[in-house]
Amino acid sequence: MYKKLSLLAGLAGIVLMTSCEEKGPIIELEPREPAEDTTYVGTVGTVQPKKILIEEFTGATCPNCPDAQVMLNNFSAQNPGRLAIMAVHVLNVSQTRPVKGAKYDFRTQDGTDAATTYYGAINNLPNAGIDRTKSLAGDMQQPTGAWGKSIEDRLKLSATVNLDVASTYNAQTRMATIEVKIAYNKAMEGQQFLSLALVEDGMIDKQDKTGVVVEDYVFNHVLRDYITSPVGVAYLGSTTKEAGRVYIRRFKYKVEDARVAEKCHLIAFVHSNNGENKEVLQAADAHLTGK
Repeated sequence: MYKKLSLLAGLAGIVLMTSCEEKGPIIELEPREPAEDTTYVGTVGTVQPKKILIEEFTGATCPNCPDAQVMLNNFSAQNPGRLAIMAVHVLNVSQTRPVKGAKYDFRTQDGTDAATTYYGAINNLPNAGIDRTKSLAGDMQQPTGAWGKSIEDRLKLSATVNLDVASTYNAQTRMATIEVKIAYNKAMEGQQFLSLALVEDGMIDKQDKTGVVVEDYVFNHVLRDYITSPVGVAYLGSTTKEAGRVYIRRFKYKVEDARVAEKCHLIAFVHSNNGENKEVLQAADAHLTGK
């Protein structure tokens, strides 16, 4: 018996020594999908243009929301590749309910949880969050009249971090392998968070538009799911991240049968959640299927 215990103790010691000497990728099981991450310090690369996250709070029974969506589409066309738009249909708001006889209910618990955490109760549709910052009037939930100035101001900023997201998709298994890469362009203190969401385009359904129901309205940028927690996942702790610090996180994600994978894309964003500071530092998007 003593010999067996000694042998087990010796083996445990070898394993412990090995784990101290070699540090492979960290595997972290989350409530949603398994994730793998790694980090290293590299050379600071070319700073990316700032890409803005737009969380558009909208609804199928909001008659003024289609005009607001046209506004955002125009801003996007004027600034190609600079806006990542996410149409969020929250719960517990009358104007987000589906039109009677609609095929879809676009409301999600994920969208509601993220909105409640970062914006409080959503009201007065349409409105939007722009990089989770306040308008000149001090509003986190920004009315349409504030969008132009807020977007203009955010586009002038340099990206604190570079952010890239890429995906490969297996149509047979409906499994996506997603990689998000964060690279710090300058030293940053405090805790940052990573969020990764799935949005879908080209969904045709009923929409109330100034009192008239449009039977074949095309819904784009519809938030379908958060792959991370809706409030984001903390990474690298609160210690200072030096310029050149790179953090890579990989996800495996099973796409639900109800989603049309070819019409889905991913939105990743790095953000704060420290007191009143909720700022989105950088956003990125990519097609789910990698095409």
